[in-house]
Amino acid sequence: LKINKIRQTKNFIEIILPLEISKNINIGDLFMETSYMTKMIRFSMRGKLVVLTLDIIKLDKHFIYYLIQILELIKKHIRH
Repeated sequence: LKINKIRQTKNFIEIILPLEISKNINIGDLFMETSYMTKMIRFSMRGKLVVLTLDIIKLDKHFIYYLIQILELIKKHIRH
C-alpha cells in the first residue's frame, strides 16, 4: 500500500495514507466496515491525506490484529 507515515504513542497508532490511496479510496464504506470491528477507530483528513487513528488503550485484542484487518479493508476499498 506504500504507507510510509505511521505514528505510535502509548495511546494510539496513526496511519497516514499516501495521496494515491487517499484520493482513490471509498472512505464511507471503509468507515462503515471498520466501525463493525471496533469503535476505537477514527478517520480524519490532513490536507488531502486520509488519516486513520486507532486508539490502543481499551482494545479487546492486541492492536496488531486490528491493523491487519484495517489494511486488508483499505486494499478492498481502493477504487481502480
